[in-house]
Amino acid sequence: MSVVYLDRDGLDVSSRDGRLRIACGEGAPSFVPIAGIEQMVVAADVALPANALAQLGEAGATVTVLRPRHDARAVALIGNPHADVDLRLAQYRHVANASLVLPIASAAVNLKRCAQRHALRRFARQRPDARVELHRAEAALLAMSVGAATDADMLRGIEGAMARAYYAGLRAVLPGSLGFASRQRRPPPDPVNAALSLGYTLLHGRALRAAWVAGLDPMLGFLHAPQRGRDSLACDLAEPLRRALDAMVWRLFADKQLRAEHFARQGAACLLDKTGRGLFYAAFEREAPRWQRKLLRLARRLRRHLLEQTR
Repeated sequence: MSVVYLDRDGLDVSSRDGRLRIACGEGAPSFVPIAGIEQMVVAADVALPANALAQLGEAGATVTVLRPRHDARAVALIGNPHADVDLRLAQYRHVANASLVLPIASAAVNLKRCAQRHALRRFARQRPDARVELHRAEAALLAMSVGAATDADMLRGIEGAMARAYYAGLRAVLPGSLGFASRQRRPPPDPVNAALSLGYTLLHGRALRAAWVAGLDPMLGFLHAPQRGRDSLACDLAEPLRRALDAMVWRLFADKQLRAEHFARQGAACLLDKTGRGLFYAAFEREAPRWQRKLLRLARRLRRHLLEQTR
């Protein structure tokens, strides 16, 4: 299965004989079998007709549309939903019951903390000069008791404090010249936040697909409360994988694959330019198959839990 990135203004996309035809100007078009497309990412102003979108949906592909020059998702299109009504009903019942939400959300936070500790220890091995700050961040994570949460809101407060401790550790291994002080978005003010925002957006698209493949409603989350316009369950699924994405971003800067010239300012926002995005997409796709398998395992584990609890 393949991922198609449309990141050049003026691309003309059409469907013919079970293939997408992608052309730009007078150059030779490229052809991609629709049946082999798992994901499509649209990050530019392109011509993408309804017929091509319909065929992608029928083939089970997920289409993520980014806001041009903002690297934030505008919309995601997925194919026909899973037909397991009993699973959807079980998910709705769980989300509506606070006593059932807390154990699932707590498990998600514990999984996230495990991933954070793994990332901090990995950074400590690679950056021994930053071990003091990294050990301090890990100690702060361990000091927070997930089991002390008596409701989901309290748990989310603990999770937020854990995130701040973790990002303090991440800051310690990044060059000060990048200007990374904390995780900030809308807009990202520095190159690190710009790369993280794009990566989290792409990872969210994979999590959305994992929820859909497992037959779950991606909008009904547990750690992330259901909220208008947010795929809360996809956010839940993506959280543990974000730490691997962070490590990828760190490596891109450490190896100087991403450099200052790959970023541009647009008002208060710092964004990757076209060359930088191309480098980032390539790095992401090298890791994405492994991440997609993990996301599917998480979604299917949740599916089993929900169905077992209803028997």
